[in-house]
Amino acid sequence: MVHDRLGPPSGSRVIVVGGCGGIGRSYVEGLLAADCRVAVMDLPASLQAAPVPEGVMAVAADASREGEMQAAFEQVVTRFGGLDVLAHVAGINPRQARVEDIDFADYERVMQVNLRSAVLAGQLALPAMKAGGGAMVFVSSGLAANPEPTFGAYSISKAGIVALAKTSRPASSRRSRWVAWPPPATLRDPCCSSPVRPRPT
Repeated sequence: MVHDRLGPPSGSRVIVVGGCGGIGRSYVEGLLAADCRVAVMDLPASLQAAPVPEGVMAVAADASREGEMQAAFEQVVTRFGGLDVLAHVAGINPRQARVEDIDFADYERVMQVNLRSAVLAGQLALPAMKAGGGAMVFVSSGLAANPEPTFGAYSISKAGIVALAKTSRPASSRRSRWVAWPPPATLRDPCCSSPVRPRPT
């Protein structure tokens, strides 16, 4: 399970960006089982369609909108008195297309949600972690290293997630950890219109 690999210590204060989807939901359930304090940030429609479990703080925000992200993080940090873990799970793939067929409206939306919001989430979370350290988990994909032809924009955005985690380490606190985690198995998730089967590396 996702949380078996990424689970933080009991009592950790965690925000999960995009916590209503398949991977995010599984992680949230694992965090609750580990007695963590959990907040889920997701679209209002997603929170309505897949309500968070009892005891989880729900914060409605669009990950592509900077002002909404900032307000959401402020709410969580104020409620929890700080932050120990950021898990960025948000990801969309509105249309499968080869690179030569990419619609740039779709491309911009994918980059905003999948990559730009991850950069912003890291920036917003780090100040709340500096005193005691923490961990930032950015969910990438096997398609970052082994892209399928019709997952052009999505694969590019997830490759950026790996680069984000690697380039951010020197700027973050020594007590903070940045991880880009690529799911290794076949997954079904609302962000993809068909199963994603990363090829072996």
